[in-house]
Amino acid sequence: MREWRDEDFDDFHAMNRDPRVRQFYADLHSVQQSRDFIDRAHERDRRDGYFFQPIIEKASGRFVGDIGLSKIDFDAAFTGGTEIGWMLRQDAWGKG
Repeated sequence: MREWRDEDFDDFHAMNRDPRVRQFYADLHSVQQSRDFIDRAHERDRRDGYFFQPIIEKASGRFVGDIGLSKIDFDAAFTGGTEIGWMLRQDAWGKG
């Protein structure tokens, strides 16, 4: 894991356009939604000290997904809690 970089965008957006990867999400991300997520990641990391970060495959140095924690700040019964989440590109699935 490391901070988001500009070169992560294309692979991140491709992952967010994959219907199998996003099968349990409401929609596939538009280019703008993917950009907004990365902008929010920078903001929330500065504000809270943590958020979702890119996962980089050690052997190749390529982006394979994201993982992290997120403070729940929208209006819900569990507001104030912390979410844990991850998303992996399909070609990274099943590798332990």
